[in-house]
Amino acid sequence: MGKVKMDETGVQALKNLAAALPEATQMIAEASTSLESTFEELQEVLGPHTAQIKEILTLVEEAQKTGHSSVIKVQKNLVVAAAALAAIIGKNLSVSGANP
Repeated sequence: MGKVKMDETGVQALKNLAAALPEATQMIAEASTSLESTFEELQEVLGPHTAQIKEILTLVEEAQKTGHSSVIKVQKNLVVAAAALAAIIGKNLSVSGANP
């Protein structure tokens, strides 16, 4: 597991990661949809493995849906962690600022 800097750079890194996750899951969903569409177009010429390919695509779709909900949970946790880190940093700055 990676380490997060205990400063504003760390807070921003957590926020950036949280912001990037929805786009990444959207890209995966779009790729899954594209794969399904391609399969639908080609299923007549895929031969004896058509049913097996369809099963695999169903598994991919189920995994993508499960993964999406997990990613949303991780995103929320990252936002909470960034806020907590920002609060800790703010307290440390005010305490250290009190002693010139």
